[in-house]
Amino acid sequence: MSINKRPLPPVVRIEPSSACNLKCSHCPTGVFQMARTIMKPDVFERCLEEIKKHIPPLRVCSLYQGGEPFLNKHFMTMIPRVKALGFPLVKTVSNGMLIKPEMCDDIITSGLDEIELSMDGHSPEENDRVRINSQFERLNMILHKLVEANRRHGNRVKMVISSTQFISLDNPKIDEAAGPPAYLEAAFADIIDGIHFKPTWARLWPSELPAEGYDMLHDDRPHVPPARCDILDDMINIRADGRVVACCYDLTSSTNFGNIMEMSLQEIWDGLPSLSFRKDYESGNYPELCQNCMLVTGPKYLLHKDSDRPRVIHRVSDFSQQESAAE
Repeated sequence: MSINKRPLPPVVRIEPSSACNLKCSHCPTGVFQMARTIMKPDVFERCLEEIKKHIPPLRVCSLYQGGEPFLNKHFMTMIPRVKALGFPLVKTVSNGMLIKPEMCDDIITSGLDEIELSMDGHSPEENDRVRINSQFERLNMILHKLVEANRRHGNRVKMVISSTQFISLDNPKIDEAAGPPAYLEAAFADIIDGIHFKPTWARLWPSELPAEGYDMLHDDRPHVPPARCDILDDMINIRADGRVVACCYDLTSSTNFGNIMEMSLQEIWDGLPSLSFRKDYESGNYPELCQNCMLVTGPKYLLHKDSDRPRVIHRVSDFSQQESAAE
């Protein structure tokens, strides 16, 4: 039962699939074993029924959470139905491996406003090694086909390459923003005016996964967590099974505010689990998920390791002490 009533946030995530065809070593979806599913048509219909009551304040719909959207055989029909609700912005994120050349025109004209394709690391080889079952050569071809289709249809979709990169412990540049890797700029030089880059440093997820495959560099310099978490307050996240979780980083469904098949979105948003979670964050009594989040702890960067030895945790303060001792 709702105990309050406040407008829904501006962003809603609908997850077409919580499963993925890749086993990325730096992503909880790739390494954490849990029940995963494809969103069933009745769950999607329920999402539409509820969401249309709240436009506005809902303005953005992301058809993505933690799995690969194109695993859902209904995905291409889901997009225009979401767009028809009146969202100014509908976007998705894909690993690109299930996109076929003959699908590109339909993707561009589907109603999407933005699509992100994920390509990581500093070389094609690193991308394929980290993103297990990904093939950069194929992604290169697919993105070219998508940009060509986008041009044919008046550049109606924002094309984005999301690129996670790994810092080097020999020369950590955590105070510098990650830039587009040279191999991607070279591979897409002929279409670079038709794409945008979204580079980020690889960080540990709040779930503390992945844990075994990487060393870590913790930025433990003095850090004051923000009094308000934009992610918690500005987004509602519906997983493929209809469960609403606290945060887009909760890819292991460690939280549960209610299920869209059993409650209205308004009841879930105003319900006690949702309100208590946010009040605990704001009071500094951080919920377990938030205790491991970089907003609270400071960033924890993932580092490649070359053996099966236990994970090593480095700290930025250790480097500062070494520099002081050297002086």
